Amino acid sequence: MAVEAIIFDWGGTLTPWLSVDHKALWHAVCEGHFPAGQPAEAALAILAAEQELWQLSEREHRSSTMSQVFERA
Repeated sequence: MAVEAIIFDWGGTLTPWLSVDHKALWHAVCEGHFPAGQPAEAALAILAAEQELWQLSEREHRSSTMSQVFERA
């Protein structure tokens, strides 16, 4: 039998859970990629998308990709 897939989870199941300020994280990431005045709005959109996909994973037990976060945002 060959391995067909590997599931890796950083949601606290396989690794210790860390408290992260996701709003501050996304704002810092967006700061260098958006014109003045837009990073906060982009960060909130990404944060909302990330939260929606976490809720989806809890309901449907499936994962999402970063591409899906950005598409949803």
